Amino acid sequence: MSAEKVENKKKLTEEAVVVYVPTKMKQRWKEFANKNTMTLSKFIRSVVNDYLFLMDKENSGIPRDKLMARIKELEEENKELENEKRLLKILSNNLDAELKMLKLRYAEGQAPTKVERRLINLLKGHGAISMQDMLRLLDIPAGDADAISLLNKQLEILQYHNLVTYDGRRWMWNVA
Repeated sequence: MSAEKVENKKKLTEEAVVVYVPTKMKQRWKEFANKNTMTLSKFIRSVVNDYLFLMDKENSGIPRDKLMARIKELEEENKELENEKRLLKILSNNLDAELKMLKLRYAEGQAPTKVERRLINLLKGHGAISMQDMLRLLDIPAGDADAISLLNKQLEILQYHNLVTYDGRRWMWNVA
């Protein structure tokens, strides 16, 4: 043998790893490698490197089975969040439809006849309360003109029935 051939053989021997695997396993590996347009050697190197990366303490140090369990947990959590999102979207659409109906009734001159229980409890509980505090406690944004208009209409209804009075600064519950 020439010196060059001996040198190449020596280099191959240093880099080679001989692995004995069952024929079916080898065939499966070959099929997977071919399907992904890689040689069997490249496939094996890739799988081993990926595994080592996962097991490397500097990267994650989390065993594969624990990673898979965590992925399953996250997938379940994601499903729950997607379901919650879907339900919230339905609720939002229903509230939008109700708001449109109230706006339409208000625009047609039909004042709301039902006073919201939260408003009555708020007025009863505070004795006297400013409009600004009322908006904050009822979670109504100060810039929501439609909601404020509906609130004013409800206060007018209560005032008409002498249940509340307004002193120019605060609303007060009249009934003991």
